[in-house]
Amino acid sequence: MSLLTQEHELARKTAREFAEKYVDPIVRKMDRENYYPRETIRDAGELGILTPTVPAEYGGGGGDLRTAVVVLEELGRISGGFSLLVEALGILFADAVNKHASKRQKEEILPKIASGEKIGAFALSEPCCGSDAAAIQTAAVRRGGEWVINGHKMWITNGHYADYYLVAARTGPREARHKAITVFLLKRSNCVETSPIEVMGVRGTGTAEVKFNNCAASDDDIVGEVNGGWKVIVDTLNVGRTAISGVAVGIARGAFE
Repeated sequence: MSLLTQEHELARKTAREFAEKYVDPIVRKMDRENYYPRETIRDAGELGILTPTVPAEYGGGGGDLRTAVVVLEELGRISGGFSLLVEALGILFADAVNKHASKRQKEEILPKIASGEKIGAFALSEPCCGSDAAAIQTAAVRRGGEWVINGHKMWITNGHYADYYLVAARTGPREARHKAITVFLLKRSNCVETSPIEVMGVRGTGTAEVKFNNCAASDDDIVGEVNGGWKVIVDTLNVGRTAISGVAVGIARGAFE
């Protein structure tokens, strides 16, 4: 019995044809120049490939996690870099927003992300802590009815070009670790500073160092609940680790072929 339905196979066919027609011509440019393929991202948005698990009402592909893995595998077969940036944008950002954000946040942001008009990034890792996410130091402090966010994120895929960031910030003492982390949905503004990072592989992904300097956020910008960010983070990473396996399998297939 096949694990893939007719819908999964259709998604595979669409992603394969897209990768061969639109991604293959820019693969060398991405690798040699660390080129971020903005137009190709928009092309992927038109087909629902960019956000495979986001509901169709927001312009996404409307598929399940298996759909996303199949799509990422086909993209990875042609370009590990393009597949990775789609995984980070479509799963780590868009899928997380779809599952955990408010109706207002979803209606405002998801159609722009799904179409490729805007870029989203998941800002979790820091210079101090990658695997130990509960130790993050970026802080959101309550001041005069709003939150003020300061911190330093690292290795943020799509971060250099992002219009929106899902930012994990500490909203309590460090000793509280995962019990005092809140996720905010921030729109890019002058308070956000980014610097591109030169990586050895999967280039062209907009990977960046991101600094938040006195960024203001309201309660309406919180995703989930205050001090409830760990649930959002763990769920996003669990789904993201599954999805990124599709990237790896695709790269292996491309190398084998």
